[in-house]
Amino acid sequence: MKMKFKKPIASQKIKKSMFYSTQDFGIIGKCQGYKSKICIIGCGAGGHDDTIDPSDMEVLLDGCNDPNDNIGLSVMHAGVIGGINKKTICGIAPKAEIYYAKCIDDNKITGLKEISAALLWAIVNKANVVILDAFPDDKSNYFDSILEKAKQQNITVLVRLRDINEQWEDDENILIVEPIEGKFAVLPSDKPNKCRIAIPNKDFYTTFLMGKYAKIEKEDLSISLLAGLFSVGYQKFGEKGKAATTSQILKKLQS
Repeated sequence: MKMKFKKPIASQKIKKSMFYSTQDFGIIGKCQGYKSKICIIGCGAGGHDDTIDPSDMEVLLDGCNDPNDNIGLSVMHAGVIGGINKKTICGIAPKAEIYYAKCIDDNKITGLKEISAALLWAIVNKANVVILDAFPDDKSNYFDSILEKAKQQNITVLVRLRDINEQWEDDENILIVEPIEGKFAVLPSDKPNKCRIAIPNKDFYTTFLMGKYAKIEKEDLSISLLAGLFSVGYQKFGEKGKAATTSQILKKLQS
């Protein structure tokens, strides 16, 4: 299967500073995702001077020893989530820990074996939130059992609507992210496993390869923002010292 990502036009300078904030979504207080773990499963470790350093990384591709992102999508996620430069990019959860599992090769190709191994690695590393930049085309009982294990361990697994076919639409072990136009908000959806996130109709920028910056598409921005919001929500919306569940966080964000 091939990852659905179109490489953007990049620039050495950012057109305008970007400040991604939980306050845009009605979360009051200084909430930065402290000690929460976000695992980006995709094309490798995102490296940029304006983002937090990777907490850990792993390569799940046979014959590949390069953990770095050479496509650019992980670097873009890293800016939205963990940007730390007030002159360029401020991320929505800059105190979160970001883990990277590389399961997509530099030709944007991956398979069920590689995605499954990456998700298992995220579970072992006790991730709170997982971004899946690739998803199996066909229904798989084996992969669904891994998703079920993630849910049992209170891990939120985020998938873009564009990456899901009808066989997976009703799977309760994933949270499907759908961007719509509007003022920043997390909105109710027609299904419990789908989350609509409203994003204003304007251009947004983030970090990219080789120290550059690029415009990020709404589908990729929405899943990055939601990962940051959930990383904050685990602590902020928990009760009696326990981390909040996916459904509890979603309900709070939608209220």
